[in-house]
Amino acid sequence: MTTEATASVLGGTVLNAGPLGTDTTYGKLPPLNPEDLRLPPPPPSAADKVTDTANAISISEVWEEIKAKTREIIMGSSVSGVLSAMRIVNLTMAGCMIALAVGQVIQSDSAFSVMADALSVIYTIFFALILVGYELRTAYIDKLLRGSFGFMYSPWGRCLFLSMISIFPFGMCGVYGVLVSLAGFTNAYFNYFVITKHPSFTRGVPDYTPPEETPSAKATTIKEEDTTV
Repeated sequence: MTTEATASVLGGTVLNAGPLGTDTTYGKLPPLNPEDLRLPPPPPSAADKVTDTANAISISEVWEEIKAKTREIIMGSSVSGVLSAMRIVNLTMAGCMIALAVGQVIQSDSAFSVMADALSVIYTIFFALILVGYELRTAYIDKLLRGSFGFMYSPWGRCLFLSMISIFPFGMCGVYGVLVSLAGFTNAYFNYFVITKHPSFTRGVPDYTPPEETPSAKATTIKEEDTTV
């Protein structure tokens, strides 16, 4: 067998050895199936596996849980801890009110707007200073407050006072005044809740103890007693 014949036989053998056989037609593709263009479904996420819509927690249940935890913390605290917290919150609210009043005057465009806001600004600063004086009172300030603002020494009078002064910042400095007013009403409710629910207050309001007199005040008192004798 010649070389050309051998090549011809081998070529035919190679062409006929394919899996498709001799009847295969090249240059044509099978018809396109639209189903092949669709993306495969995504794998299941972990959230789908752990989420149980039947036992899902609602917002109301979360709120009730927060209230229960807050109540537990307040009830479990000592009377000194509760009074310290009330004092810190009252001083913070008084500082915010004074800052809002000053900011309202600074951002006023004209003297007429300052005059229009003068009454609310004066009242806000005045009542905030009363609250500061009550929380940081000395012997002299204590005597002054007891004579002119005796309602501050009544738990219910103090709650009413905190609610009343929370109205004034409402229209000051835009949204900041609204936030301070809402915080003030929340503080008033906090005082109300402590007074009505805390065991130390439900057994009776703790006796008021006036602030300690300074050494100079004590010396003056002793001198006055000596002169009167």
